[in-house]
Amino acid sequence: MFRGFTVTEKYHRLGKNPDSLKWESANITELKTWGIESSVNINFDELLKIQIPVKSVDIAYLYMNSSKASGEYVSYYVMDYLKHKFTLGINSTIYKKTGFSMVFGYSDRNGSYTDYSDGKEKTTSDLQPLI
Repeated sequence: MFRGFTVTEKYHRLGKNPDSLKWESANITELKTWGIESSVNINFDELLKIQIPVKSVDIAYLYMNSSKASGEYVSYYVMDYLKHKFTLGINSTIYKKTGFSMVFGYSDRNGSYTDYSDGKEKTTSDLQPLI
């Protein structure tokens, strides 16, 4: 039996003189973004040639920076991006072919947010790092 769904949408624009309502969308903000990313995997089985509980370790780091310039225009372009990210992964064997993996991470975002928890604007706060 076939199961599915159908979506039907209708749009209608009301206006006497559409030419007076014309506007143009444009990218007026110039973004400059750059970053580095590095990762390494250390496989202890290959490196040491002996059996140990920790099979491998993965380490990764990312750094990103971004800036914007919009000239005489007011830009509301959101500058919320991941600035620092560090991860550490550990892969281990418990018994024979049974194992587990753990991943630890640290993330630091650039940007801020506005607290609306009670329905009214309270304060603007910087984003805090996440561990």
